[in-house]
Amino acid sequence: MSFRLYIVPVIGSGSGTHDARRPKYFETLTNWSAMDYGFEPVMVVGADLSVSDDASVIAQPDVTALPFDLAPHLTNPQVTSVRNALEALHIPALWVTTADTWIGVVRSVLGMFSFLQRFGGIYAEQTGQVPPSIFNGGVTLNTTFGGLPLAVRTAMLSTADSFGLSTAGLTAGTTLRAILKNLADAFGAQPYNFNGTLL
Repeated sequence: MSFRLYIVPVIGSGSGTHDARRPKYFETLTNWSAMDYGFEPVMVVGADLSVSDDASVIAQPDVTALPFDLAPHLTNPQVTSVRNALEALHIPALWVTTADTWIGVVRSVLGMFSFLQRFGGIYAEQTGQVPPSIFNGGVTLNTTFGGLPLAVRTAMLSTADSFGLSTAGLTAGTTLRAILKNLADAFGAQPYNFNGTLL
């Protein structure tokens, strides 16, 4: 089999070592690594599975499997499918077009994951509390920065600073959709390592 990326739900509350956050369907599998979307209930998993294990994972209705070859540009049907799948998980995706390659889309998405991962740690440091899902209490991708709780706004600004990113776009009227995509663009050239496979 070949290396492949999967977008899967998170299981586990993350409260202690006995119930760690982990990707659903991969507990009994080997040769994988995962990256979570901060404290949102979704992970990207990179794995080199057997043919039968791959078939078992992609048969699950809450799994999105990416193509093995990430070099081609997306087709119109693929753009629609990707937008729908990502938006349903609170991952901005209306920017995806047929001008994008799969690897370009993946790197942007992983940039958003990187940002929210560090945001979770910074939020915990600043508040002494487990980071909540950003998308609770009616928050959507179209919620503005000014509509987020103060502790979330403060941690987002600190997270951008920690990466050396400009915070000029983090204004009260900017939507969370635009903020996450703009921040992700700054990660465009960064390689991501999934168990030895660099993307």
